[in-house]
Formats: sequence, C-alpha cells, structure tokens
Amino acid sequence: MISTKKVIDSKKNIEGFPFNIFSFIFLLYSSILYSQKSPIQYGITAGWNHSIYNDVNANGEKNKGDSSDEMYGGIIFEKRFSKKSAIRTALLISYTDSVTFLEFPVLYKYIFYNRFSIFLGPKIDYIIKQEWDDVYKLNNKIGFSTSFGIEYRLTNNLYIEASYSHGYTNQLDTQDSSSISAKRNLYRMGLTYFFKF
Repeated sequence: MISTKKVIDSKKNIEGFPFNIFSFIFLLYSSILYSQKSPIQYGITAGWNHSIYNDVNANGEKNKGDSSDEMYGGIIFEKRFSKKSAIRTALLISYTDSVTFLEFPVLYKYIFYNRFSIFLGPKIDYIIKQEWDDVYKLNNKIGFSTSFGIEYRLTNNLYIEASYSHGYTNQLDTQDSSSISAKRNLYRMGLTYFFKF
C-alpha cells in the first residue's frame, strides 16, 4: 500500500520539475556568459510562426490537429566563445490564435560554412494570456520544447533564419471531447538585427 506521504512528496517533485529545469538552464547560461572575454551582442528579432497542435484521442490514435499562423517578436542576446561557436538566448512573445506565449530559448550556435549557421537547444514556453473561448482549454502554463534551425548572415548585423520547435508538454487541448493530449509544434521564419557594439 502506498502511503499518503509518499504520494504528496511525489506530487511536489513533479510540480517542482519545471522550476528545476529553468534554474539549471539559467545557471548554465550565466556561467558561460561571464566566463568569456568576448562582448555580448544584443538585438531585436521578429517574424512568422506556423503552429500545429497534434493531438492523441482516447484510442491512442494520433491526429493532425488545429494549425494557425501568427507573428512573434522580442529581444535577443548572443555570446560568442569561439570563432565558430556561440550561445544565444532570447525573450520572445508569440501569439497563437487566442493564446499568448512568452518563450525563453537557450541555443547553441555553430557557424559551419561561410555565412551559414545552425542552432539547437531547449526552450521554455510560458502562457501569459489566454482568451477563453470554444477553441482551446488550458492544461499547463509552462511547457518545454526543443528548437533547431539554420541561419544565414545577410550583412554584418542582419540575419535571416528558419527553425522548428518540437513540443513535449500538453499545454493546450482543443475543446473536442475526443482529444485527450495535444502538443504545440512550431515552424518559424524571421529576421534578426544585432546592434553595433
């Protein structure tokens, strides 16, 4: 028989999991940020999102869920620690239908050929606003995803990028009673402008 205390402790551990992951990412980025002599680049970024909610019904069958197109924008920071490598983070606002997300990615960037770079890393998605309607219902405010993409340097300060984010957290469900689990996957294209030092 499982004791009540063990159940409560287990629940506390699950509830604390997002905070622990966020703390780990923040400490990792901070250590890299202050351990290098190169300056931090900062700028602005904006572009287009295409969100897809893939859901699973009660029979375990996967369905292609709702999709939407929207805009995103925010501020971006990049710390170079070699000629070809950098760590990038950003604070982004992304709007999907009736839901507003605050996104915090931490990405490893590698310049693999001339003006081309690739990047990969985790992302925290936090729902800061939801308009309650007949489309979505809220499950979790905090979600986790992995982002990866490619970037091309147009000028010394202007970049164009394309990326994909795969969601792991069931943040929103459609109001369709047959849907029991839905995760947000995201395709993105945008421009980034870094200010001069």
